[in-house]
Amino acid sequence: MINNHKQVMMTKSFKILRQGLRCFIAIVFASSFIFPATSFAYSGYGNGTSTDPYRIGSCSQLEEINNNLSGYYTLVANINCSGYSFTSLAESTAFSGTLDGQDHTIENLSINNYGLFDQTNGAIIENINIASGSVSGSGSIGSFVGTPNNTTLTNVHSSMTVSGTSESGGLAGYAEGTTVVSDSSFSGSMTGNGYTGGLIGVFDSANDVINDSFMSGSMTNDGVYSGSIVGGFWGGTINRVYTTANINMNGNIYDGGMVGNSQGTINNSFSAATITDPGADYGALGGDYFGTGSYNGNYFDQYLAGTANACAFNSSQCLSTAVDTSGNQLSYFKDNVTNGPFSTWDFNNVWQETSSYPTLLDLSLFNGQGGVPNNGDANGDGVLDSYQPNVLNLESNIGWVNISTSSSNGCTLGIGQSLGASAPADPGYTSLTHMLDFNAYCPSAGMTVPITLIFSRLIDTTGAKLLFYNPNTKSYSIVSGATFSTVTIGGNTETEVNYSLTNGGPYDLSGTASGLIEDPVLIATPPSVTAPNTGYGMPHNSDTMEAAIAGSSTIAIAASLFLVYRNMRRLRISGN
Repeated sequence: MINNHKQVMMTKSFKILRQGLRCFIAIVFASSFIFPATSFAYSGYGNGTSTDPYRIGSCSQLEEINNNLSGYYTLVANINCSGYSFTSLAESTAFSGTLDGQDHTIENLSINNYGLFDQTNGAIIENINIASGSVSGSGSIGSFVGTPNNTTLTNVHSSMTVSGTSESGGLAGYAEGTTVVSDSSFSGSMTGNGYTGGLIGVFDSANDVINDSFMSGSMTNDGVYSGSIVGGFWGGTINRVYTTANINMNGNIYDGGMVGNSQGTINNSFSAATITDPGADYGALGGDYFGTGSYNGNYFDQYLAGTANACAFNSSQCLSTAVDTSGNQLSYFKDNVTNGPFSTWDFNNVWQETSSYPTLLDLSLFNGQGGVPNNGDANGDGVLDSYQPNVLNLESNIGWVNISTSSSNGCTLGIGQSLGASAPADPGYTSLTHMLDFNAYCPSAGMTVPITLIFSRLIDTTGAKLLFYNPNTKSYSIVSGATFSTVTIGGNTETEVNYSLTNGGPYDLSGTASGLIEDPVLIATPPSVTAPNTGYGMPHNSDTMEAAIAGSSTIAIAASLFLVYRNMRRLRISGN
């Protein structure tokens, strides 16, 4: 009986264990759907979403895009890839995410094959300038994308040296689907072997579009059907685009100043391209016109093109206006907003008039942070601040303020919520500066990082304190451990403040150890005349005030209860 009892108990235990194991497996399986694993451990801050993109501050982090080809990315500083061997991103799988350069520049980018990306599908690439470097290889190549499909390129610019075979372009190679290029330019050197374009190598779809863009570099064609805007123009539309390229056609035929073969539509555009060594058949605008598509409101400089033919064949159907027929109107398209086709261009929001050819307004955003002290090196460390993701410059009421943290901690800095305008003054202090509202984005949660503030002028900080502002409680507290000193940069004596921040600590507005530190601070001094301690003349902490209020309330309640008790007791005694 004992053995039978043991056997029954063991059987029951086994069933319970088996049922528990089944539940565990089911929970693990379900959690893989409910709580999917992070695609990869990024070396910087961010989770790859539109609201919390991966923040890129180095060439190595740029390559980490390969680990999540559908994520959201932003550049947080200019990037110098000098000495870095860079391989095209998305060679095996197309990039379908978003890369926003936030008006930053990548320089010295040397790529063997394709471009920054080999292939994209449904991607958005915007607000990036590739200032220097080279890309060379076979197949479809371009500064940004070799083969874009259903891709949007906005406010992208390149001055790279691009050397390809056929179907290559200054910005992108072979465009498919609905690929749209806007507010972009190429000012580098382009060499290709047929179906080569200064901006795009080939437009393969009627849905492809180029708007408000230009080419001002040089181009060498070693094959047919090439143009300084699009080479193989099988379809699509070109609106408000111009070229001032220097084109060497190397005796090839069917090349054009703007496009090679022409089966698409060109509207309100012009060519002031200088064409040398043309073949027997070439056009100022288009190479071979196939009788499809249309030309509307276009112009070309006949003297620079060396031909009166807008297109190599069927030129009468390439409806265009020739100007500067004898070289006496070389300035027709310069310093002007009224000559054709400029009446259809937006010189308020898109284009800018200059003493030469027009330029895009957004291009000025890539010139760096104008006015930053010490020629852009406000902290005097010998490196331009715009190339350091751990450095931020803000303008305040007393000039520029340089904010930095150590580059070794991997944190990057960014502008905060701009709370200064809505923050009430602390009645116990006199503010010496406006509020500096910035964020630190750190790769690990809970980090403690050093912060240095350098003000571009000398401030009298006698008795001064660094105050942290909490907009939730509308209160200020003294940042403990903050030290004030002076530093000489560029011959100027400036005020420096040093302190530490802990993610999730008392001076982090985010309140959680998540990697994001929000730190609105200002410098202030207490009143010069000592006043009675009413509470208003003291730096206050919300926790201290609440504790004081809670304590005084408790005492008041206890006193009231005691009085009630005593009176009731007297009544009871008197009643007896």
